[in-house]
Amino acid sequence: MKKIAVAQLDEILISQHFGRSPYFGIYTITDGGISGPEMRENTFTHHARSAQSEKPEHHEHGHDHHGHDHQSVVAGLGDCQVLIAGGMGMGAINSLSAAGVEIIITDIRHADEAVRQYRDGTIRNLDTSCKK
Repeated sequence: MKKIAVAQLDEILISQHFGRSPYFGIYTITDGGISGPEMRENTFTHHARSAQSEKPEHHEHGHDHHGHDHQSVVAGLGDCQVLIAGGMGMGAINSLSAAGVEIIITDIRHADEAVRQYRDGTIRNLDTSCKK
């Protein structure tokens, strides 16, 4: 069994900014298939607590300069082994990776499709982040 967290705008679409995603869809992959999502409200990222809507533009500076403490994110997604998002800053990538979470950055828009591709081993990790 493997749990995958997907940064989501709603029950269908992947968020382009991990920290501003209003929800995390939690999918479970077993030998029998995929279940989920269990929708978790994002109450643990810095951006979610300070800004309640996703903004399409990216920051002009790296997230590492914000001084964010990502331990609440690690705790909030602690039961997940994989995280899929449309974009993520290096601070979050480093914190989650250090906690053993596999990070997938994707341009796939639909969460169910991204999870299916992950299960099938065909998802392409764009390995891009907000690191300007």
